[in-house]
Amino acid sequence: MNKKQFIRKYAEYANLKICESERVLKSLSELITDMVASGEKINIHGFLEISTKEVKDRMGTDPRTAKPILIKGGTKVVFRPGSILRAAAKSADSL
Repeated sequence: MNKKQFIRKYAEYANLKICESERVLKSLSELITDMVASGEKINIHGFLEISTKEVKDRMGTDPRTAKPILIKGGTKVVFRPGSILRAAAKSADSL
């Protein structure tokens, strides 16, 4: 499902106009982006946890030349599904 499809589906689900649904998605994505950029942890209990994690520099191998290369570390975003999402995925597997 792409962004436009999601906006239409959410508008139908929440009984909103498409422009209102789009505004909700845009404001939510901006809020989450700002919170992640400032290093805040987002935890919607039972549903989803979003946080950041520092990753150290490490050595890897260039697959074309098989020579060792340095892979730079940095900050990565970590998504952890809550019990509600895990249960939904598990029930989808059994279909």
